[in-house]
Amino acid sequence: EMARRYLEAVRTVQPEGPYLLGGWSLGGVVAYEMAQQLTAAGEQVGAVALIDSATPAPGTLPVAGLVGDVEDPMLAYMGLDMAGLGGEQLPDLVDSLKKMSGEERQRFLTQRVQGADMFQRLGEEQRERLMRVFRTNLTALGRYQPAPYAGEVTLLRALRRVETSRDTEGWSALVDRLRVHRVPGHHYSMLKPPYVDELARLLSAALGGGRTDG
Repeated sequence: EMARRYLEAVRTVQPEGPYLLGGWSLGGVVAYEMAQQLTAAGEQVGAVALIDSATPAPGTLPVAGLVGDVEDPMLAYMGLDMAGLGGEQLPDLVDSLKKMSGEERQRFLTQRVQGADMFQRLGEEQRERLMRVFRTNLTALGRYQPAPYAGEVTLLRALRRVETSRDTEGWSALVDRLRVHRVPGHHYSMLKPPYVDELARLLSAALGGGRTDG
């Protein structure tokens, strides 16, 4: 549904292909499904770039198994998201969380959400809307069953990992023509200086603007 709505918006600007698609994290999964729908409709897809997007596994969330058991996995994942966006070193944070009890973990991550600068700047209604959107997106991700894709896909993978290896192994099972490039940093820091320059170079090449050596 999300991919379909995005395609409707894209087609108002670009009615015909070839289409260049890409996204970070969940956005990469949406781009992948957009490519599937375009291909099924007989449209030409020029490129698909996934920026550190984990392969969807129906019935699970990205946080599952990452930090250990938590009472509210969606809120816990949002806490990790806020921490990463706030500049914390996520791999180190995950290591610390694994040593906590489930109750301590949930309390810690809930505080990360409530104390985040972005969250603090929002009014109560905006906060509730943000939580609803976040939960809706994660629910959609947990239900999505990706199908094999015949085209070429580029996966730009953060060099410093906080997830399991299923992100690349999973995409490899779905895409025969998969190219994997590693970008310095972790899931969030790869989007910021100095690592974003390398990400931009690789992304430009993946979309047809140059060569990659990484």
